[in-house]
Amino acid sequence: GYMGDFVMAGQWFPKLAAYETVGTRGRTTEGWDAHQYHGNSEFYSDFGIYSVKINVPASYKVAATGFQTKPAAADNNRKIFSFYADDVHDFGWSASPDFVYAEEPFSTDNVPGVRIKLYLDPLHAKFKDRYMHAAKS
Repeated sequence: GYMGDFVMAGQWFPKLAAYETVGTRGRTTEGWDAHQYHGNSEFYSDFGIYSVKINVPASYKVAATGFQTKPAAADNNRKIFSFYADDVHDFGWSASPDFVYAEEPFSTDNVPGVRIKLYLDPLHAKFKDRYMHAAKS
């Protein structure tokens, strides 16, 4: 969905069907299950590998599943962002020229090292520390 110049593209990419073997969920033969979405349940699909290019106006910042593989390429007042993610259930992204960006490293005994990245609506920028705390918790 979108509102003004904010884009939220979750559940936008076609879901991958799941290949099920005999005995999975009571199957008597193996085969593909392209299970449809039901409003009172979750999507059913396999995990996949995504290599995605997102073309947005040059003023936009983009947050997406996975990691950015190279700096955004500028072309005619547009930017093309490249992202890669593997072994994920879905690929989602969001874009806005107004995002307030914040990033912090984080590690514990059970988390060997990640970077937490926040892309905040300017109206929520005052909650940055609260959001970081929630992500670390």
